[in-house]
Amino acid sequence: MPTPFDVVILGSGFAGSLLGLLLQKRGLSVLVIDRQRHPRFAIGESSTPSADFILESLCAEYDLPELRPLCRYGSWCREQPGVSRGLKRGFSYFHHRAGEPFASEAQHARELLVAASANDEVGDTHWYRADVDAFIARLFTQAGGQLWEETIVSSIEAGPTWKLICERSGSMTSVEGQFFVDGTGGDSGLVQALGLASATESLATHSRSVFGHFHGVREWAEVLDQAGIPRTDHPYPCDQAALHHVIDGGWMWVLRFENGITSVGWSLDERRHPLPVHLTPIEEWQQLLAQYPSVADQLRSATPAGPFTPARPLARTGRLQRLITPVAGPNWALLPHTAGFIDPLYSTGIAQSLLGVESLAAILSGDAGTEDRAAALGRYGQRLQRETRLIDQFVALSFQTMGRDPRLLHAASMLYFAAATSFETRRKVGGRGAFLLADDAEFRQVVDSICRELPRENATERENTDWITTVEALLAPWNRVGLFHPRHPNMYWHTATK
Repeated sequence: MPTPFDVVILGSGFAGSLLGLLLQKRGLSVLVIDRQRHPRFAIGESSTPSADFILESLCAEYDLPELRPLCRYGSWCREQPGVSRGLKRGFSYFHHRAGEPFASEAQHARELLVAASANDEVGDTHWYRADVDAFIARLFTQAGGQLWEETIVSSIEAGPTWKLICERSGSMTSVEGQFFVDGTGGDSGLVQALGLASATESLATHSRSVFGHFHGVREWAEVLDQAGIPRTDHPYPCDQAALHHVIDGGWMWVLRFENGITSVGWSLDERRHPLPVHLTPIEEWQQLLAQYPSVADQLRSATPAGPFTPARPLARTGRLQRLITPVAGPNWALLPHTAGFIDPLYSTGIAQSLLGVESLAAILSGDAGTEDRAAALGRYGQRLQRETRLIDQFVALSFQTMGRDPRLLHAASMLYFAAATSFETRRKVGGRGAFLLADDAEFRQVVDSICRELPRENATERENTDWITTVEALLAPWNRVGLFHPRHPNMYWHTATK
């Protein structure tokens, strides 16, 4: 039997490959196993300033000059042009009513644009995951790591040393590892092997998704111009963003890449939009578009770009949410996307995954200090659970407002923006800590209070206004960038911390 690897990682997405790369840089022997081969389709594509700060720290700490350009849009375009991306200047929201074309209202009442970066040069990005994941996996192998692609793990045996039986190149192979990390996402072999418990039913969010990649998606700005809706107050071109079309009980994302592909998908509250088992995904998609004519207009020339078959051009999920407990043990750990997931509403996935990679790399390489490894892993697990539950609160609150007075969603979103900009400010000066202030007990108490006090669906305009005023007052200690009162209503030109 060959000498056991120091670390075996399941899943060669960006998080698994990056963790392997960091550990290789620290002198550990690492094997990454994946059932697929790069490049391959993946979603979870929209980055944020939080992700940029974490990635920048990792590149400096582990000497990764090839990866550092991905921290900013401008440097990415110049120094890694072969890795596809899209420009993300912020978050754009447009509220729709069923059966009606989108219409502007006074004070931009049905619009919200929040700048996440000051200009294109330092802009955030959408990661075209097929390219980004393959790029980081390649850096891992160049650093001396072993990557086994198209490999099926048929059995996992826990113990002081992990033993795996794999089917690779038509034959069975055994491998051992001292530490085991699962970064496969929802289909986790480690979760099954250890019989870990699901805490999913304790989560408040209940969303499902229908999605795909497309060619020929029109710019939303073109649809607005065609309808005579002014854009002069917009702080950035509204398509250079995580574009959200908000409907009753759900929303659609539109993320543009510069290779001509656009990621488009619906995220729907499954309690308001139960899974229509009698419809195919494309039939449900067309039925949704028929209700929202302006969204349909944006997609009128769109054609599927894969990776699904022509007969099934879209993917459809059941409930997206999951939460596993515990997420780490004496010689194993789950990466964040395997440990839990809520919804892509606030683009939290990349940043939370990078923060998990940062933590595990420090623990496994000994950079975390003198703390006992088991204790450090316990702290990692506790922090990850708090982060995921906090994201669940942000998202569940926002879903409860969709289809109601748009001001409610705008106020609910400020919980995320206050947390994100405070976290980014902390990272900017070299601080660490849990994602989105999940380690701040006072902030968590404020979030609890705001969520409990959301007005009922038939509340009066005055009751809604009072709640919004309360949200603003409670968030004041974490409002570092002038939230709630931009110069132009609902148009935030300057919230960037970088």
